[in-house]
Amino acid sequence: AMAKFYALRGDLSATANALRLQKNLTQRLWDDTPISAKQLPHIGKLLSSRLAAAGVGRLRELEKADPRRIEAVTQKNYPFGHQVLAELRRSLPPEIEIHVELDRGKEGGARGEGSGEGGNKG
Repeated sequence: AMAKFYALRGDLSATANALRLQKNLTQRLWDDTPISAKQLPHIGKLLSSRLAAAGVGRLRELEKADPRRIEAVTQKNYPFGHQVLAELRRSLPPEIEIHVELDRGKEGGARGEGSGEGGNKG
């Protein structure tokens, strides 16, 4: 209900936060916890704790792990590691990286005043 309310108001940030809160309450788990692998099917408290102890408890860390390592850490047989990674690929959104470059304008001199020359000089 909160997400719909904020979406109708056009408040993107509040909508995103409401959706995140709804997801976390439904799963009874904060999404940035070290045992976030518990969100996946067939991974409960014990396996998520083992994964966290091995340094791959968060979903993005687990996504980069080798399937054999997942099986060794969880003490599960092949093809458990592949199944976990396949489920992750289905459920995780693509990773996005954003770089922000600040333009400070005329601060500190004539940088970027239309001379056609760019960048740093020596």
